[in-house]
Parts: sequence; structure tokens; C-alpha cells
Amino acid sequence: MDLLTEYEKAQQRLIDLSDQEVNLNNMVKMVKENYQDKLRLLEDEKCENVGKAEHNRDTKMEVIKGQRELLYNTTKKVQRILKIMDIIKSNPTLPTLKVYYYSNRDEQGNYINDPREIYIDPIQTLRSDMYSIFNLYIVPNDKPKNKYALIIRGSTILDPVMSSPSRGYIFKINDNAHIRITIKDAPTKKELIEYIARPLNMQRIMDMIPNDLSSLIGEYHEAIELLKEVKWQIMYLESQKHYYEQGVSHGTEDPEYKEILKQLKTLKCSNKEC
Repeated sequence: MDLLTEYEKAQQRLIDLSDQEVNLNNMVKMVKENYQDKLRLLEDEKCENVGKAEHNRDTKMEVIKGQRELLYNTTKKVQRILKIMDIIKSNPTLPTLKVYYYSNRDEQGNYINDPREIYIDPIQTLRSDMYSIFNLYIVPNDKPKNKYALIIRGSTILDPVMSSPSRGYIFKINDNAHIRITIKDAPTKKELIEYIARPLNMQRIMDMIPNDLSSLIGEYHEAIELLKEVKWQIMYLESQKHYYEQGVSHGTEDPEYKEILKQLKTLKCSNKEC
């Protein structure tokens, strides 16, 4: 075979080989496009189904949230009542409120080595009953301009279950209160007395008394009644048992712990649990 014939055959073969490469690439491209179409359809299906699932989840989660909140409220109330029972068991009494500061001068103005306590009388009692006492005071506050502060000092037997924080420290003023609230500063006592003389201001002051106190007093009476039931007595003692086991170092060695076990056994037997 001459060279020219070989050349023509080679040219045709190269064309055939190129066509084969194009066809092979087209097959790969077609497979890819086929799967891209399927993937788009699958992605659309995925988005639709995920959207439905998320909507279903969110709807049911709201229901679960509401149910959980009710359950939490129940558990929190029982835990709070158990704490109130602990208060009842301690037979609490309200202390006499004392608000005072220290002075290095005696009543005649002479310097003394041992500072004396100077007690400040309340200008008004805002609330007073067997559960709580809240008094209104005007006290010096050691500021250069607004030298006096109008404050509330309060005490309650329900302090261990109160949610209201103490937020009224006054420099150099001491007290035995559980609840401290600073209302207003002023240059003179007269301005503060005029301030509380206005009914609207007085209402604002009254509103500063912790708003959960009344509901807690209701729960205090509820706890007294519940403590008459054996099952609640057992519940209370179980909570005390757990406290000594988990919250007190070497609590199980405490005589009080052993007394709790003894009382529990007696109550459970009386309730036919032994």
C-alpha cells in the first residue's frame, strides 16, 4: 500500500476516533443531565416534605411547650410548697426592723472610741401583718448633693421563697431587713416628704412591695392544710431526707437525718406502705 493511501486511511481513522470521543463524552453528559433532572425533582420533593415536616413539628412543639409549662408550674408549685412547709416547721416570727448607722460621736458631740448605733425611725409603715412588715425611711446617703434617700426596708417570714431581689443598698446604712429598695434621692428631707405626700407617688411606692407576696401567703395557708395529710407529711420528710443525703456533707450521719428516717417509717406504716 502506498503512502498516500495510508494517509487517507489515517485521516479517516482520526475522524472516526474523534467521533467516538464525542459520543463517549455525550453519553457521560447525558447521564449527568439525567441525574441532574432527577436530583432537581428530588430536591423539590425534599424541600416540600421538609417544609411539611417542619410545619408539623412547629405546630406540635407549641402544644408540647404549653403542656411542659403546665407541668413545670405544677412541679415548681410543689417544690415551693415544700419550702413553705419548711418555713412553717421552723415556727417563724418576724424580727423588729432595725435601720441604723454608726457614729463616732456621743449625744453631746464628743468623740468616742467605740462607735454607737444610731437608729432611724420609719416615717411610715407601708404594710404590717403576721407575715411581713414594710417600712418607709428617709436616711442620709453620703452623697455630696442629694444627701438623703427615700428607702423601703422590709422583712417577711416567706423570704426563702420570695422571687424579688434586694436592690437598695445605701452606703453606711445598716439594717436587718430581707428586702431593700431605694426609691429616690434628694438634697433635703423636706423634698422627700413632699414627694410621698402626692397620692400618685405613694401608689408607686406601694407597688414596689414584691407582687408575689399575696400569692405566697395563700400558698402558706394551703401548705398548713396539706401538712395535715399523711401523704404530704411523707412527701415533706422525703424532701428533707434527700436534702441531708445530697445537700449536707456527711448528712446521713446527722441525728436529724436519723430522726427523719424514723418518722418516715412510722408514717409509711400508718399509711400501709410497709
